[in-house]
Order: sequence, then C-alpha cells, then structure tokens
Amino acid sequence: MDMKKGYSGPYVKKQDEEVLLRLNRSLRSSALWILFSSFWIFLGLFYPILLLLGVIILAVVFIKTSLSEYVITAEGIYAKEWVLLDRRSGFLPWKEVEEVSLKVNNMGGLLGFGDVIVGPFGDERLILKGVAEPKKLVDYIEDKMR
Repeated sequence: MDMKKGYSGPYVKKQDEEVLLRLNRSLRSSALWILFSSFWIFLGLFYPILLLLGVIILAVVFIKTSLSEYVITAEGIYAKEWVLLDRRSGFLPWKEVEEVSLKVNNMGGLLGFGDVIVGPFGDERLILKGVAEPKKLVDYIEDKMR
C-alpha cells in the first residue's frame, strides 16, 4: 500500500482486471498556484525574467495535475502521483480498506475538490489528493467496501 519512490509498474495487475473508475487530480485543486503563476506572468510584462518564472510555475502545475492518476478496479485502488521530478505509485487491495475519510479545506469547499483518505486504521493510508467531487468518491468507495 505504501507509495513506492520511482515505481512505474502497471496500474492493472491482470489483463482481465476490470477498471471501475479512473480519476485524475482536479485542476481546481491547483487554483492558488495558477493565480500565483499568473501574478508572475503579469509582472513579466515589465521584467522578462519574471515571465519565465511564471511560465515555469504554470508548467509544473499542469504537469503534476495531469500526470497524477487514481484507478479503482475490482481488486483495489491504484495511485500514481508526481512529486517534482519523482514518480510514486501505490496499491491498496479492497481487503485492507477499513476506513474512508474526506478532507476538504475552505478553498476546496468553494471549488468542489478535496482529498480522499483510504486505508486501514493506523498510519499507512492511501491519499487521493485534489479529487473533484470527493463526497461522491467517498460514497462510491464505501459502497464497494460493503
């Protein structure tokens, strides 16, 4: 279940394993970073080096958002995330899922995104970060647990 540094294995272990749901990190979860980079791009109109800084920040946000992926199958939950230039993947089988919780901050409540925390009781959990409509995902996972 733990996220393995640099692991790039397949999301689906078996050829016949059915993918029930495929999610990406919501771009809404990066709204503050997009606004921050827009500020630097605006300042770049006056100072070209700041334009470059803003474009780099914006590119990192889009890459991190588009390359993070969560897959729910009949066997369990797969997660792939990017942390700077490092890729981390994890798998949590359904038999180990004992708890599902939701974490939404103020911005997430306004824009409709949040983190879904799945796992056994204790420290080792799989966190699906920045998921759009997290309450629906929590309900879906709870239904699969039954």
